Amino acid sequence: MLLGLHIRNYAILKDFRMGLLAQDLLGPAPAAPKTAALTPLTLLIGPNGSGKSTVLNALTFISRMLKNGAAKAAEDLEQSGGFGSLRQYDLTAPVGFELLIKTADYPNLLAYRLVLDADAEQRPFVAAESCRVIYASAADAAQVEPGIWREQLLFNCQLRSCQLLQTLDLAPAAAPVYEDLSLNDLKRPVLSALGQVSTLMPLRSLYHEITRWYCSKIEIDQTQFGARSGHQQVFRQQLQTGGGHHHLNEDASNLFNVLTYLMNRDPEDYKKRMEQILDCMPDRTSLDRDLFDQRISGSEEKLFALLLLLQDPAPRPLLLLENPDIGLYHNMVENWAAALRTYSLKNANCQVIMTSHNSFLLDSLAAQEVWSFRRQSISWPADRPAADPRQAASQADTIRPAAQAINCATLPHVAAMTAEGVGLGALLYAGFLDAPATNPATGETGTSATTRGTD
Repeated sequence: MLLGLHIRNYAILKDFRMGLLAQDLLGPAPAAPKTAALTPLTLLIGPNGSGKSTVLNALTFISRMLKNGAAKAAEDLEQSGGFGSLRQYDLTAPVGFELLIKTADYPNLLAYRLVLDADAEQRPFVAAESCRVIYASAADAAQVEPGIWREQLLFNCQLRSCQLLQTLDLAPAAAPVYEDLSLNDLKRPVLSALGQVSTLMPLRSLYHEITRWYCSKIEIDQTQFGARSGHQQVFRQQLQTGGGHHHLNEDASNLFNVLTYLMNRDPEDYKKRMEQILDCMPDRTSLDRDLFDQRISGSEEKLFALLLLLQDPAPRPLLLLENPDIGLYHNMVENWAAALRTYSLKNANCQVIMTSHNSFLLDSLAAQEVWSFRRQSISWPADRPAADPRQAASQADTIRPAAQAINCATLPHVAAMTAEGVGLGALLYAGFLDAPATNPATGETGTSATTRGTD
């Protein structure tokens, strides 16, 4: 489960943090701030262009980068300018990621740091990378409080030089022993290799966790019934020889492959899962009959795909869902929200991070599960550095937007009104969930004008 993240110089995320980080736990108890960790269900709200989708995009980039390398990951995100388009404002500063993760099969927390830079031709490479175990020194590790936590470095890489821990021993008297390694390939993170071959169990667990993150791009099929029915007729014929798929892909185009796999895997279990899905559909009678004939609407098919995603026998550790409620009628959204809560309760080690503007979805969540985004105006370096140092010195910074997020439970007026029974959906439309902008120079909060754009 992702507890917190800190992203630097990734598109609009200039110096963006959300949730709990390692330094929040390792700092002195009196001075460390009370920071909320991300919850199993986490909803991102805010104006268009405030950075919500960019956060999902960045997490998807990290997952794909561990599997395919930075250059291929940037291409997969449909960045026309490749890696260079990711750092769209400060073209000279590296892109940095810091994550705090609790995996399902390792008892301690893992802090992962990755820094990417690029050469003159904007080809990315790994400039720095490290991973640490964050463990509680007190008997009660369930207390997420600063001052009782310690750290143990697993590996630390700076360009081609890397130090790798030989044996993990968290005993107080244990002296760590590191091996010096020389790296030949900077195109892929070191965790890509260590996570597959290392004898250190935490690294294998972290690699397995991040590479199984799922980013959804499920959209409503607007094709007319007749055309969709003919297409699916050919598709189903191909399934008879093509076999099934274990998981839905990002756009759910392999939906019938997954149904085939579930049916062949365990017919009785398949019937139970289908019953649970159909119970959440608005009209299960017609759907049960017409699903395989494609006589259902595009919105019903989308809701079915979203519900099938929650019925995965081997669920993904993190689902990244961008506006899953778009195109769904309010009763569909309410059913989807109920299914999400059931999924979260059944799968304690799984997490869903999604974006939405829907009041019905908001009303199903608590304030600590919602993060409000805002664009604040700050100074960015000039677009392109001048070749002449004398010209570079005269270049003025530009004022551009940067994303900021705040947990809604920390807003005093939200806590007071929800205690009185006011729903978050009503607070959203009344503007009470708008995050106050913070001046990075002074730390003061105040009103910040939003800029136009798409999220």
